[in-house]
Amino acid sequence: MGVPDDPDDGPKHGPDDGPHYERGGALGEPPYVRQWTAVVLLYRFGRTDSAPLVRNGGGESRAAAIRAAAYPLLVKVLGIDPGTAACGYAVVHQSDGRVRRLDSGCWRTSPRERPEARLKVIFDNVAQLVAEHEPDAVALEESFVGADARIALFVGQARGAALVAAASAGVECSEYAPAQVKQTVCGYGRADKGQVQRMVRVILSLDAEPATSHEADALAVAICHALASPLARLVG
Repeated sequence: MGVPDDPDDGPKHGPDDGPHYERGGALGEPPYVRQWTAVVLLYRFGRTDSAPLVRNGGGESRAAAIRAAAYPLLVKVLGIDPGTAACGYAVVHQSDGRVRRLDSGCWRTSPRERPEARLKVIFDNVAQLVAEHEPDAVALEESFVGADARIALFVGQARGAALVAAASAGVECSEYAPAQVKQTVCGYGRADKGQVQRMVRVILSLDAEPATSHEADALAVAICHALASPLARLVG
């Protein structure tokens, strides 16, 4: 979610050009995307440490409100963007309304290797991360069946290897549709990969955007699992 170095570098429009967005992002994001960036920035800097207001019950006045106990924001999530050629992974930790990256990257396997050997690489690496970081949950993106059924098959096999590795260690797995991940991280279910990478950088306060889209997607699905509920309460 880039913002031009010079605020006047945004798109210029004349009075008769129809609707336009002033001082938009580098790609001219619409206002709702910029508003979501502001929400995430507020969240990142600890403006949501307190729990939401809840109404009193019984004979109390409807106008009265009390503040519930703080959210139990202590969770470590391993995110996986499954694939046999390239499999993204990420470990994030959330504590007291703040989230940070512990580890992330991308595993690659050669198409010259046998299929079972490639899947074993994924299984072993997921098992190693689970043993090292002891996450509370593993989050994966659901498979998207596009025009190429062969790619969908490979992705499904990689998902299976990751799921079995997590299950073998007794770690709960959750799956999210790509649109749900984008909605949670970017505030827009059809955000492109560049927007996802920029928002991941903002949420995690990274020095640079993730090196690959696979790494960014793994970070995004981990963030989705860790932060979806508090963010929904914040803007709800």
